Amino acid sequence: MLNAGRSISPEEESRMLDEKTIETVKAALQDYAAAYSRCDAESVLALTAPEFMAFGSGSDEVCTDRDEYAKGLERDFIQCDDLVMEFDDIRVAGVGDAAWIAAGCTITPTFEGKSEPLRGRMTAVFRRDGERWLCTLTHFSLPCSEQEEGESSPSSE
Repeated sequence: MLNAGRSISPEEESRMLDEKTIETVKAALQDYAAAYSRCDAESVLALTAPEFMAFGSGSDEVCTDRDEYAKGLERDFIQCDDLVMEFDDIRVAGVGDAAWIAAGCTITPTFEGKSEPLRGRMTAVFRRDGERWLCTLTHFSLPCSEQEEGESSPSSE
């Protein structure tokens, strides 16, 4: 097996997550999405580790602890009548008790009968806590609308 142009040692390979564990981590991510979609802040927070941190797509959406995240969830949930979070193309890797995820993420808030899907990307880090996997970090971002496909940065024109 190759990783960044170098061979992985048998010891390293033995610590990598197996398929069953990867499916368990994906299930934890889906539980997170389901709780978020129910606007259930208590359940979302129960799926996060005490050291949780997050970045959202807004310039002010920086959470350095769970208390800040609880306030951010409250803000998210109060500003809509309905909310759906869905993941696709979920990629999971990890070693030992740590897993990292990259996925497509669509968040669709509904307010006053109008829905506006936000199609973005989410990265997350989970850590094993006994039999459970807890989220320690999330980062949701929206692609830059000024950046053309195939370009490395937005046009300066």
